[in-house]
Amino acid sequence: MRVVCLDVGERRIGVAVTDALDLTAQGVETIWCAGLEHDLARVREICAQYATNRLLLGLPRNMDGSEGFQAQRVRRFAEKLAAGGFEIRFQDERMTTKQATGVLLEADMRRGKRKNVVDMLAATYILQSFMDAGDLVPDDVIIGLVTERLGEPDTEKGFILDGFPRTSAQAVALDAELSKLGRPLSAALLIDVDSEVIVKRLTSRRMCKDCGFIGSEANAQCPKCGGEMYQRDDDNEATVRNRLDVYEKSTSPLIDYYRGCDLLVSIDGDRDPNVVYADVKKALEL
Repeated sequence: MRVVCLDVGERRIGVAVTDALDLTAQGVETIWCAGLEHDLARVREICAQYATNRLLLGLPRNMDGSEGFQAQRVRRFAEKLAAGGFEIRFQDERMTTKQATGVLLEADMRRGKRKNVVDMLAATYILQSFMDAGDLVPDDVIIGLVTERLGEPDTEKGFILDGFPRTSAQAVALDAELSKLGRPLSAALLIDVDSEVIVKRLTSRRMCKDCGFIGSEANAQCPKCGGEMYQRDDDNEATVRNRLDVYEKSTSPLIDYYRGCDLLVSIDGDRDPNVVYADVKKALEL
């Protein structure tokens, strides 16, 4: 079941939703607030459209982690939705609007157009950070979705599955489905990077509090606007290691599985990105 994310503001509500495989976040629309009942009704309509009762709301905490007026406003809105049978979860949304605004400024989007999409883009960032926190979608859900998707006409000339399968059960189910279709996998690509290198890369990321620029811990100040740099919650070491633990327990066994199927293609990912990309293209004959 998909997850709908809301970035609730005083004038607008940004809306995003997970894709059919619950792997990526996609912007949906911006709701212009016109009273509580109107706003609640539109959220219900969107959830009905995507056949879900799972909602994620961005919680605008203060920079010290405390909750002010706006956070309490979001919680009251969530209570109204929960009373209607929705499953509610919250995600820290500090700096997501500034991050979204920074992206739109870089795209040279005019102010009038920015306000129509900035909240939707912020909701997309909130939802993606929630998905990146580490938990995997249950096998029975995602297997059914992938099986259905592979039956679509646009997959007939080939397909790339990014981040799937993630468990041995999914791999076996995928092989069974592809066998029925007469379209076996040609390769299973592994970008191999030591876990400590991954931890170092992700925990060293920093974001500007003012413009949303993403840099590294080497940036004491934002190189674009001179603002203060900070570390996002989903880039802290505990969260990153949790994601790696999920990988080791559920996904790492697939390396041996596909090696046994003589499909594994391993690429050293601890090199310059352009070199890695060139090796991937060569290995997959793209």
